Amino acid sequence: MNKTHIFLEEVGERMPSAYKHFLHQAFLSLDEFASQLADVLSCPVTIENLNHELVAYSQHGEGADAARISTIISRKVPDHLIQRFWKEGIMEALHASSEPVAIQNMQDVGLGPRVALSIRNQKGSVIGYIWVSETRRSLTLDEKQWLKRVATKASTLLQKEGRAGQNSSDMERLWRLLTGTFSESDIPPELHREGIRGCVLILDAIEETKSVHFQRLLTEKRFLSIVDGARMIILVLGQDVIEEVTILVKAVSVSCVYACGNPTDMGAGLSRSYEQALRLLLLKERFTKQLETAIFYYESGPLRYIPAYEEESRASDCHPALSILLAYDHVHHTSLLPTLAIYVQEGGHMMRTAEKLHIHPNSLQYRLKRISELTDVQLKSSLERSGLLLDLHQQSWLHLWKTHK
Repeated sequence: MNKTHIFLEEVGERMPSAYKHFLHQAFLSLDEFASQLADVLSCPVTIENLNHELVAYSQHGEGADAARISTIISRKVPDHLIQRFWKEGIMEALHASSEPVAIQNMQDVGLGPRVALSIRNQKGSVIGYIWVSETRRSLTLDEKQWLKRVATKASTLLQKEGRAGQNSSDMERLWRLLTGTFSESDIPPELHREGIRGCVLILDAIEETKSVHFQRLLTEKRFLSIVDGARMIILVLGQDVIEEVTILVKAVSVSCVYACGNPTDMGAGLSRSYEQALRLLLLKERFTKQLETAIFYYESGPLRYIPAYEEESRASDCHPALSILLAYDHVHHTSLLPTLAIYVQEGGHMMRTAEKLHIHPNSLQYRLKRISELTDVQLKSSLERSGLLLDLHQQSWLHLWKTHK
């Protein structure tokens, strides 16, 4: 007998007689099971199969919220709730272990506090879920652990009634790939073929994806996709996946903001590609002009390191040239700091920098010479220029040098 089993036995011994009786009681159906469980806990109970189809539920009395009512009416959990659970990490936690998962209030979707746990078969695969509403009362720690034995009992009934469900929807399959909780059967068979790669594309303007041309492209390519609020998330596959993404991006309006993670030839890399697409969207919000035409995460260059760099750095850790030039510009009413900023942004290219600053190359040459004299900065060093670029784009410096343009 393992430690977990011993612990659960000890919990069972501490529980009142009604809890002990429930575990040894024979039930004729899952409906009776859910009803009796709700009576023992004094909390509404809902049981779903793997496909989130409602298989049993108790009367809710005063313990109902909008999410529970809509699930009972439609006999299935609404898609927007399932997607929210995946985004909040709830489904990931339920698939990762048999431990109960506490869910806080989500007032925006009409969901009250809950405790959820997975129902598993003998092989350990998830075949359903138990949801206990805490709108009337909160469960104790012992009750939550006791529910693990309840889930084992529910597994027998769910399989006996043949209501466990067989295959997940494409939406859940894609969410599992995006969150890295997938099984081998979730990986698109195309990814097992030589030369096929995949990546995750996010279009941040759902209205732009409703055109006939765009929808025809999705249908022809048979790409997995889901609508997540105002966004569409697409799993793009192909031998030339960069070209496939480019075609999709060209099919939407120029007003649509898009971001794609880096291509990968592994199922495990798709969750990484999704994270990169989300990061690129955030970078585009912040560096709109610089990343206006960037499609893939790798196109963000050193800008992608700035958020992490900011967490590790402080203004005092920045290149000393910045504070020297800021002070000099303030006293002498010059523009040396903006000049340095544009110069490093343009990779040390003299003509492009002069054009951006609207000055003659000779004037730029004079300014750069003055910068070197004041700061000893090595402007020809690509490493030093890269460091300056990261420093200049930190939030602590961005507004300062922009005000001196």
